[in-house]
Amino acid sequence: FTTCSNGSATVGGSRLRKGIPDGMIARFFIQRPIFASVISIVLVLCGAVAYLVLPTTQYPDITPPTIEVSTIYPGANAELVRDTIAAPIEQQVSGV
Repeated sequence: FTTCSNGSATVGGSRLRKGIPDGMIARFFIQRPIFASVISIVLVLCGAVAYLVLPTTQYPDITPPTIEVSTIYPGANAELVRDTIAAPIEQQVSGV
């Protein structure tokens, strides 16, 4: 048993912190993988339940702004409509 400068102690090469040797918790779960798995599953399920019961009624419904433009341009092909109608409208409403 020796005491280090930071107040922790070592016993046979294993450091003691407040009475718990290094790696004791890790060793516990490594030796009991089924228990570790059950703890993990329970934590995930608790998180999922907590997520589902979070109150979302405080937040307003958010609907993204939409713009609908319809036009009739007789005799025009798709490229002409795209260049003369669609492109200028897209440039004007790009911030919406």
